[in-house]
Amino acid sequence: MNSEQQNILQIANIITTGLSILGELFMIISYLKFSHKATYAMKLVNALVVSDLLYSSANILSIFPQDLPSICVTEGFLRQVGADSAAFWVVVISYSTYKQATNFDKSREKSFGKLTCLICFFSLLLAAVYVN
Repeated sequence: MNSEQQNILQIANIITTGLSILGELFMIISYLKFSHKATYAMKLVNALVVSDLLYSSANILSIFPQDLPSICVTEGFLRQVGADSAAFWVVVISYSTYKQATNFDKSREKSFGKLTCLICFFSLLLAAVYVN
């Protein structure tokens, strides 16, 4: 790949990641603005959006020179935490949707805090293992 093609890919990465971050920030701000009306589904989707924001932040860091170890480690850590937590949240959303469709139970909403702690712990643990 020549330098012109690399520049085109870098510009495309900046534009698409910038649009992604704008969309994620819009959804987070909307959630915060209407948090008093937040449903369990909104909380789950917002958690997924935050995970995607971490991943997008890693994409933005990729435009900086990779010869600095601190940038490289930070990018890898954010990318890994974002990807792992997004995967976990997708599983939780899928499972919650299935359980709510087959056997509606309003008390499941109380598990959001525990799920958040569990997903953060495992995402950070996996990222620490991968980055080191």
